[in-house]
Amino acid sequence: MKKVIWITGGSSGIGKAVALKFANKGWQVIISSRREEVLKDISDNGDPLTEILKYVQKKLTMSKTKKQESKLFATEILHGAPLTQNILAGSLKETVDDKVKLLNKWISEEKIAPVDPYHLIFSIWSMTQHYADFDVQVYSLLNTKKRSRIFQDAEDFLLTFFTRCLKKN
Repeated sequence: MKKVIWITGGSSGIGKAVALKFANKGWQVIISSRREEVLKDISDNGDPLTEILKYVQKKLTMSKTKKQESKLFATEILHGAPLTQNILAGSLKETVDDKVKLLNKWISEEKIAPVDPYHLIFSIWSMTQHYADFDVQVYSLLNTKKRSRIFQDAEDFLLTFFTRCLKKN
């Protein structure tokens, strides 16, 4: 049975270094970081489309700067979330439910197009994290010229995509 360690602040700096050291020694590492906080940053006082697009940008930046953390989290999820199930069913669910209420409010006020708020959040997660979790695939499929601009091109595409998806006609 693997030894388990939980590291808070493990997405950068010393915490990241410690997490990687333990992971390289075969430990199962659980990392707590500000990923949930980024979702909480969506403000009900801002312009809805702007708030959602800022969230997409932040998630993509995290995929660019925190690839290892994203891959560790993806591995935990792929294994059934044995160490993080309480967080997923607890604080993360509460945060997502709060943002779903906000998105539904914006939809009812006709500030954004009607979409399923849960699937909107899941889509943002999957479309941004793909660049971290499947970077080998992305780099293999893009030509050399495109590789140097991968995150800028992804941001341009995603912002256009979500604007078209959410903008009221």
